Amino acid sequence: MMVYLDVGEFDFHIDAAPEARTCRIRLALSLTRQLGFQPIPVEECEPELLDNGWTRMYLAPIEPTPDTPEDADHWQTVITTIPMQVRF
Repeated sequence: MMVYLDVGEFDFHIDAAPEARTCRIRLALSLTRQLGFQPIPVEECEPELLDNGWTRMYLAPIEPTPDTPEDADHWQTVITTIPMQVRF
């Protein structure tokens, strides 16, 4: 499993191998949510089956709301720590 976040290219996704355990997928989703990203709903963008058999799920930034300055600070921190790849 791999989490890929690249603000410069606006490319955010999770790639999961066919044998990926559900607990690892949940962990990846929790990690990305803590970093300020959420899965794009299936109705808007279905997961993609890659040539290597892995599945790619696209993510979108969670927009901070103006009434929560701590969210805006968190978003700024996330922007400065990307691009990144995390393998599980």
